[in-house]
Amino acid sequence: MSTALLQELHQEVRRLYIAGSDLAAGDFRLKRLLPQFQQLGERAPVFKKLGEGITAILEPSEGTGTALGLQNLALLLGSVLYTQGTTTVDGEVQDIEGQGVMLSSQFGYRRLAEVQRALTTTGSGRYEIVTAAFAAGLFQDLRLLPFALKALDDPYSELADFAMNTILPAYGAPIVPYLVQDFNPGGGKSEVRKLNVIRKVGGGQVLDLLFQTAEEAADEVRAAAIEALAGHEDYTEALIAYTKDKKKPIREAAYHALAEGGTAEGRETLLEAFTGKDKLLVAAAIQKHPSPQMTERLAPLFTAELEQLPAAPAEKKEADKAEKRLEPYLTAFSYAQHPLLMDIFGHIVGRAETFAALGLQHVLILTAVYLERSGSPKGLELLEELDKQYPVYLSYTFRLGYAILPPDELYMRHVGSTVNRLKSVVSKKAKAREEKIVDSIDSILKQKRQEYLQQWSLANGGAHYEFEVTPVEHLAAGWDPRWLDWLIDRDEIGLVSEFARPGHPRVEKYLVKTMKDRKQIKNSTGYIIIRAVFAGLERAKADKQLRDALLLEVLEDKKTNLGYNINAVLYNQMLQFPPEYADRLEAVIPQYSSFYIVRQIKEVVHILRESVKPILKEMN
Repeated sequence: MSTALLQELHQEVRRLYIAGSDLAAGDFRLKRLLPQFQQLGERAPVFKKLGEGITAILEPSEGTGTALGLQNLALLLGSVLYTQGTTTVDGEVQDIEGQGVMLSSQFGYRRLAEVQRALTTTGSGRYEIVTAAFAAGLFQDLRLLPFALKALDDPYSELADFAMNTILPAYGAPIVPYLVQDFNPGGGKSEVRKLNVIRKVGGGQVLDLLFQTAEEAADEVRAAAIEALAGHEDYTEALIAYTKDKKKPIREAAYHALAEGGTAEGRETLLEAFTGKDKLLVAAAIQKHPSPQMTERLAPLFTAELEQLPAAPAEKKEADKAEKRLEPYLTAFSYAQHPLLMDIFGHIVGRAETFAALGLQHVLILTAVYLERSGSPKGLELLEELDKQYPVYLSYTFRLGYAILPPDELYMRHVGSTVNRLKSVVSKKAKAREEKIVDSIDSILKQKRQEYLQQWSLANGGAHYEFEVTPVEHLAAGWDPRWLDWLIDRDEIGLVSEFARPGHPRVEKYLVKTMKDRKQIKNSTGYIIIRAVFAGLERAKADKQLRDALLLEVLEDKKTNLGYNINAVLYNQMLQFPPEYADRLEAVIPQYSSFYIVRQIKEVVHILRESVKPILKEMN
């Protein structure tokens, strides 16, 4: 008798007992075993009976649950194994299809249940649960494999994409047979995701499937399969043929595959199509997959188009035609970097007045974007020339300067020199430039905040980070310290808060004075100012007693605008109030109409009073 097969079934039954019988219906591992028992059942009645038991679990009849079927199967299987002298299988690690992915069942079901619920229900917070589970290695438990596969169908696209880009590729090539087994070429978005995973981990073994899908599938899936053939020279001829297809999505996919593949034949096809009706489709493909060879072929054509610009001023219709002719080149070159392009965009900067007069500001914007992305001193030089004529482009200059200049030089170039300080007093244009600088600093800090919060969340197992104040060490890195005084002088409370640092002679006084100014914190944006002030005081390491007294004073003011709830950072500070604040806090509750604020204050009062009970008990 095949004891190895019986032992394998025993292991699966044991797994389902641990996971729960409600997961047995449709279980893919039992499905894989069933044909073997049916085949052996033709010769041995006991295998036939076991096969019927498996079928009863996989497809429970109406009125009967999987629990009873699982119990009956376990009893029969146990009896059979008893007669064979063994009921166990050595080890807990399972090999998927014998192809090298070793999964275990080492985690307790309680840890897995939350992830299973997240992948089988809807609602907020599911994404965070799943990403944290992946970081903790929970998806290496075999009981989560079917849920990982099903996640490709999740209605929340970010979660489905996470399964496509991260969870399933981590299993490697052995996951391919399971994806192929349920692959439906006539499907939609979920099948595209499935195909993307197959492409990512399948390697050369799935090329035949990809080509067959590219020939016969539904349009959305077919387009994904065509793009998946990129880089395989044997299919270049087929990709070129797809560029003649009547359907736009198919042609678009073929252009992207040829641009990614980078063959000489593919480039010639792209160049030919660039002069036809699909020029914008081709431009988008080249934008996504830039190459020096394509840039060198297209750059002279771009130069020729620039030379044919009408003289300014021109009729609007004529200017619109010129913009339409230039658009494909500007799209195609968005992410390319080449000396030829730097010369061309330098030429555009030199003729900026002409482009502005023709109403081609779009060309100037894309020029500024390209120069900033260049990350080069030459790009910075050209941007400075452009923003001198049109201050609207100062933000591009500032961001590139922040990226490549020493902190002190960035400060001196923009605000530190005597000339700049005098201009800021007498020039309206200089005032407009200062506003651009403030906006630029804010955009850079937003990115730095986001980076820090993502790092903090990952380091804390995917935990929510609303209680975390981004430390000044992270925000102020790369900045000249003189920016803090410059921002205080301009009353930029939000940025002052983020640059606030311990030991600065002005910052704590400025923040406290701002909070004492009742007009600012009572207006419609008062709650934003309050949050900024207390975050700044925390970064400045202000005295806790001062911060607590100031916050209690704010809470007691009936006209203070706290918004609809108390910010998490403020709430966290309230939890650290001295216990004697409890009575004063309770007294302010009637003045608030927001249910959330009332609940938060009551929670804090309760916690503060509970914290002193052990002390009072000890004293008594």
